[in-house]
Amino acid sequence: MVTRELTLRNPDGLHIHPSRMLVELVKSHRCSCRMEFKGRDVRMDCVVSLVSQDIRCGDPFLLICDGDDEMEALESITEAVESGLGDRIDVLSM
Repeated sequence: MVTRELTLRNPDGLHIHPSRMLVELVKSHRCSCRMEFKGRDVRMDCVVSLVSQDIRCGDPFLLICDGDDEMEALESITEAVESGLGDRIDVLSM
């Protein structure tokens, strides 16, 4: 199991579009991925599960990957989150 604290950088928070991209990325790996946000354990393989958390720009969360390709998943998800999950992010605002 590997973990990393990340901060959402999307100006509009974790809405449908970035959530969908995140779910597709998670499902492309063989390990299980979840996040801890405000004390809650959140599934990362379901768009509704992610959107319902109301994760906003600047909110930190803990990414947890466990299984065969956990390091690869941790790195690819980290890169995707840090680059905005398809949304335009303002590098100077964070």
